[in-house]
Amino acid sequence: MYKYVIEVNNLKKVYRRQVKEAGLVASIKSIFKPKYEEVEALRGISFNVQSGEIVGYIGPNGAGKTTTLKILAGVLFPTDGEVRVLDENPYKRTKQFLNKISFIMASRGFLEEVAWDIPVSDGFYFVKEIYNIPFDEYRKRVNTLVSMMNIEAILNTPVRNLSHGQRKKAELVANLLWEPRLILLDEPTLGLDIFSQNELHNFLRNYVKDHGATIILTSHSMKDIERCATRVIMIDKGIKLYDGNIEGLKKRICNRKYIKVCIEDEFDNKLDKQIQQIDGVSIISKEENCLTISVEETIAKDIAKRILNQFAVTDITITEPTLEDLVFEIYSKENNNV
Repeated sequence: MYKYVIEVNNLKKVYRRQVKEAGLVASIKSIFKPKYEEVEALRGISFNVQSGEIVGYIGPNGAGKTTTLKILAGVLFPTDGEVRVLDENPYKRTKQFLNKISFIMASRGFLEEVAWDIPVSDGFYFVKEIYNIPFDEYRKRVNTLVSMMNIEAILNTPVRNLSHGQRKKAELVANLLWEPRLILLDEPTLGLDIFSQNELHNFLRNYVKDHGATIILTSHSMKDIERCATRVIMIDKGIKLYDGNIEGLKKRICNRKYIKVCIEDEFDNKLDKQIQQIDGVSIISKEENCLTISVEETIAKDIAKRILNQFAVTDITITEPTLEDLVFEIYSKENNNV
């Protein structure tokens, strides 16, 4: 029995793409003398994932998130490095391997591609036939997943007549009917309303709990990560920046508190300068008579007392930065160092 569901060691991926200059002459030249450049999408990333984990795999656009998922699913070949998924080489794409994974991308899904004009239930049955799921087992799984995802009302509706959110839910159910051991999710809540997002978060947590599956989740919505993930891997420009839990991220990378201060009159530049002169303080945002500042955690209470003594404060709150705040600060620092 393998120790890890996913083992990635020094993973690298380099794309070779053609470079074209603007203009008709340059376009003609490129036909006979094409120019190419190499783009390093992944630059030596390593990590392991255990069974039952929900890992949030995050980073800005172009960081290498989707490239990593495609390599794990066997859709892309790595340029260098070692990858083992469920103790197999994913790029061999054996039938045994494909029966154990599900790759759900943000773009058009299976039902949209092959079951556009037929009812959702028929699309599910199509999946049953492809994966040779016994009928009794198929019926049991459909009933369970449909109930968990709360989509009973759309089973007889053609896929083309569903809303974006309804299609997302139906696609997720369709991709779990063969009970994959590993689920790769790329932007699962993109375009969903807050109610559908909440349903999806609950669904993912309950599914992992009931089936012992493993999920790698990429998302630009930090709520997805905070509510679902038990672990976070941050990457940027193909390099791993952090691997651990969210609490560890707060303590090790951004050990700060946020203080929101509201005063009787609107803040002016003079007051801004006074606050900025306090050591360990930086202004995050300002709106009319309220100011949000970031301070080192060890001096947060002292700074709050100092502000109360110096200004006519009507309201003051001290909070921990959200994951979105942390990620924004971290990537801002990274970009400033480039």
